[in-house]
Amino acid sequence: MEEYMKALLEQIRCKPAKKLVEQEIRGHILEQYEENLDKGMEETLAMEEAVKDMGNPIETGIALDAIHKPQISWGMIGILAVLSFFSILIQVLIGRENPELGNSYIFRHIFYVVLGLCLMLAVYRLDYSFLGKHGKKIAAVGGALMFSAIFFGGAMPVNGSSAWLQIGILPSVSLTAVLFLAVPVYGGILYSYYGRGYKALLKAVLWMLLPVVLGIYMLQPLFAGMLLILQGILLSTAVGKGWFQVRKFPALTGIWSGILFLPALVLGLGMKLQWFAPYQMERLAVYLGQKELPQNSMYYFLRNYMGESRLLGPGNFSGTLMENVESYNGDYIFPFISAKYGILAAVLLVALVLAVAVKGFAITRKQKNQLGRMVGFACVLVILGETCINLMVCLGIIPPIVSSFLPFFSSGGSNMVVFYMLLGLMLSVYRYKNLLPAEKKRKQTAADRISA
Repeated sequence: MEEYMKALLEQIRCKPAKKLVEQEIRGHILEQYEENLDKGMEETLAMEEAVKDMGNPIETGIALDAIHKPQISWGMIGILAVLSFFSILIQVLIGRENPELGNSYIFRHIFYVVLGLCLMLAVYRLDYSFLGKHGKKIAAVGGALMFSAIFFGGAMPVNGSSAWLQIGILPSVSLTAVLFLAVPVYGGILYSYYGRGYKALLKAVLWMLLPVVLGIYMLQPLFAGMLLILQGILLSTAVGKGWFQVRKFPALTGIWSGILFLPALVLGLGMKLQWFAPYQMERLAVYLGQKELPQNSMYYFLRNYMGESRLLGPGNFSGTLMENVESYNGDYIFPFISAKYGILAAVLLVALVLAVAVKGFAITRKQKNQLGRMVGFACVLVILGETCINLMVCLGIIPPIVSSFLPFFSSGGSNMVVFYMLLGLMLSVYRYKNLLPAEKKRKQTAADRISA
């Protein structure tokens, strides 16, 4: 059998597939071997016949290589090609229309798009299952490094928030952008508790709080709340899918009671004890209805811009938009495109982002491996979550007192790179869809029953 397996495995080009194929073929051979023994064959003959039934090792290996090989989602690649092209085109138009930005602005955006694509391909080549094996280590080390940057130097205070990291002459890095990666990492952490009881569920809740606490220490309470909700959705999905050996309804009720109560408690204590910076206290007062924004603020400007925009072509105030909105190439690129090129042009940008999310969800839904489903779903959630917040700000639904961006289109190196990395994770899930099998339900051990 060993000679047969060696010849067969030499035909398999993908390393992760070799282990899967070896387990599969060995299992078939041993099953047939047992059947042959039951028929009264001698052990040696029973093994020879079992191996012979598998066919020619070279032909079988070639056939299995064709089945168990990395896949690439050409549909997603096509969407990304179009999205990246328009991302560069829009910023080029903005740069040319505003000479004060300079050519360096255009080249900077192109550089980060290309860098993001390169990192996306690098992540795509990785086996995403490392998140299930090492998710807790990644979260612990990453959290420790971020806390060190915030408390012991490196993090730059911007508007009172230590959300930027500067190391030497290297470009500054947005720590909030990096924290978006905590969501798929949390999906891997949840997978590590697959099939366990209430004790594991409590640990999963504690891991969920790590990036939330980091966001609060960065003086980004609203961003921390967003992370809490996204991870809460992942945890609820895991409970609903039966990952934890717990009673679903009481567990989900407890989870969301905590998610809704915790932000209210933190905000209440933060405002009473003045944990936040003055400008953040003012922002929170606006959200809570304790303070009105001035009539000449950007909030009212953004609420009215859709009425001044046309379906196609420049709107009535497109020439003054850049005078009223500083981040027209970043946070508020949606109203800029709408006012300058028409509502349909702005809607096209959002449609491209949503197309990525929809394609990512399709990749996730077809994945047999539970970890792959969770990681892909986490990436989709981050993209949809940030897109929704940006649109609500730009449409005047919520006051523009929280930093947001339209994924892949707003200028900003850190966010651009991180979101391309999220796409790399989605592509990795698709790449290994035939290489990582569906899990068998873990049997509940005595220790689990006691903890439950």
